[in-house]
Amino acid sequence: ELDEFVELGYPKSLAEGFNYETDLAMCMNASIFDIDNGLVIKLAEGKEVVQAMKGLRKLNRDEIQAVYGNPPLYDAYQWPNTTHLQKGKGAYWVFMTYFDTPKIAVVLRAIDLIDKGVMKGKTYYDVAMDLRTMVYRNYVHYNDKEVFPIATYGKYFIEIINDPKKYIQYQPELRTSLTKLKKAGKKLFLGTNSHTEYSNVIMLSLIHISEPTRR
Repeated sequence: ELDEFVELGYPKSLAEGFNYETDLAMCMNASIFDIDNGLVIKLAEGKEVVQAMKGLRKLNRDEIQAVYGNPPLYDAYQWPNTTHLQKGKGAYWVFMTYFDTPKIAVVLRAIDLIDKGVMKGKTYYDVAMDLRTMVYRNYVHYNDKEVFPIATYGKYFIEIINDPKKYIQYQPELRTSLTKLKKAGKKLFLGTNSHTEYSNVIMLSLIHISEPTRR
């Protein structure tokens, strides 16, 4: 995804020096990109802001209150909407799944470059729109009329399909557990927000079945 942003016109410094130990530590599930303020925040009960990142810097309590008041509340967020992209009117993007959270590091780096004046002409809202463009290019392999085979769409799915063993670790314990549950008469199901084709590839690789099955 870093390379995708560079292709959209971002400086190469966005992708250079990416450190998985430090950068991914910032990727907390259910974080919110407060687009209007250029912050990535974490909420507690009652929409209270308990943590905020401005680029690569963590804000202290006083800085959070200076933006969101005392107590610091982010009232723009409306459950269960994961995105609200109306510019200047409480725009936000929720990173709700572990599939989504790595984007946080990209967003924070982009915010940092904007605040440093490296990306002149770019706004926080532009970052959100470019993020949406990247997501549609790589992951939204469907429209109102058709679902496209994932082996032909974007970069991510093609990489997985071409060499699933490179990215997905075989888990024999999982296969053993599922087999025991099935033999015991339990009803098994998979709850996911991914499409069937992608889910099938993941599960077949996890339990080490070489050929697809509908059983």
